[in-house]
Amino acid sequence: MRPIRWIADNAHSLRGFAARVHRRTEHLPRLPFGVALGAAILLLVVAIETGPDRDSAVTEVDELSLLDGDEESQRFESEYSTVPASLEIVEFGFGRVTDPQGVERLGLGAVIRNPQDSIVMPSTLAVVGTDEEGATFTLERVYLDFIPAGASVPVGYMLLARAGDIDESTLDLVAEDVYMWDPPAGTSSAGSNLYSIEERSRGRAEIDMVDVEPLFSPEGYRITYRVEAAEDFGYQETLKIAIVFRDGEGAIIGGMPGWGDPFGGGDMVGYRSVPPGISIQYLDLPLEYIPDGADLNRIEIGPGV
Repeated sequence: MRPIRWIADNAHSLRGFAARVHRRTEHLPRLPFGVALGAAILLLVVAIETGPDRDSAVTEVDELSLLDGDEESQRFESEYSTVPASLEIVEFGFGRVTDPQGVERLGLGAVIRNPQDSIVMPSTLAVVGTDEEGATFTLERVYLDFIPAGASVPVGYMLLARAGDIDESTLDLVAEDVYMWDPPAGTSSAGSNLYSIEERSRGRAEIDMVDVEPLFSPEGYRITYRVEAAEDFGYQETLKIAIVFRDGEGAIIGGMPGWGDPFGGGDMVGYRSVPPGISIQYLDLPLEYIPDGADLNRIEIGPGV
C-alpha cells in the first residue's frame, strides 16, 4: 500500500502548489488586456508624432476697440452734440394738498422758458431749501423733457417728500445739467434715419381749456380740455400733461401732473397718449388735490415737461 500513498501525497502537494500559483497570479492582467494596453500606447505615440501642427491651428484676428463705436453711433455724436445752456425760471409756487392716505404733500407749479434758439435736452430742476443754520440743501429733483427753442412751458409736479414742517415760502428752484442741441454748421436732419429732435420740437401738441364743472361723487371738479396733435404723425402721440394752479391775483400756488397717480412718482407720471388731430379729453380732480385759494377759472393745463 505504500506506493499508492506516496502517489496520493505527491498529487496533493501538486494541487496545493497549483492553488498558490493561481491565487498570486489572478490579479495580474490577462494576455488580451496586455495586448490592448500596448496597442493603445502605440496609437497615442503615433498620434502625437504625426498630428497637425498646433501653430497652424491658431487663427489670427484683428483687435476690436469698444471705444470706437459703430458708424451710426459716431454719426449720432457728430450730428447731435450738445453744449452748456441755460433755462429761465419765469415763475413758480408751491401749494399744500392731501393725498388719498390723508398725508399733506407739496405740489409744485412753474413756468420755465428756453431762451436759446435751439432745443434744450432733458435737464433737471432742483428744489432747494435752507435749514435753521442757513445751509442750503436739495429737497428733491424734478427731471424735465425736451424744451423747444424759445418756448415757455408749464411744470406740474408733486413732491415725494411729506410736507410736514417744511416752510414752502423758503423753497427755491435751480436749473441743473442744462444742455442744448448744437448741430455742426450745415447739418440737416432731412433724410437721416436717426430720430429727429427737430421734428419732436415742431410736432408739439397744443392744449386749450374748455370747461370746469363740479363733481359730486367724489367731490371735486372735472377739467375738460382740447388737444390738437400733429396729424402727419399718423399714430397715437405721447405727451406730458401739466397742471398749474393760480390764485385770484394770478400767482402760482402749486401744480401737479395731469395724468396717472400724481402721488405715485415715477418717470411716466403725467404722460398720456392722444390720437392725431383734434380730440376732447378730461381729467377729474378730487377736492383734496386742489390747493386752498386756487381760482378754478385760472387753472392752466398744457403740454408740460
